[in-house]
Amino acid sequence: MTDSSQTRLRGHLVAHYDTLLSRVSARLGSRERARDALQDAFVKLSGDAVLEDVRHPTTYLFRMALNIAANARRKDSRL
Repeated sequence: MTDSSQTRLRGHLVAHYDTLLSRVSARLGSRERARDALQDAFVKLSGDAVLEDVRHPTTYLFRMALNIAANARRKDSRL
């Protein structure tokens, strides 16, 4: 992902935060876990990920947050 792609996705996350939070919360059943997942997604987008441009940013961010939450749940279950 290019720097401009990362910047656009971070901007999209901020601009559509309430919608994403509602959708992710509904899927996870927890507003707190949804907030954590979206925050982790924002931080991850600030990293060195290398991907092509994203055509559907809301869908991409939604799936990204769900994957982050699933990874956190798996990690917590091992503890």
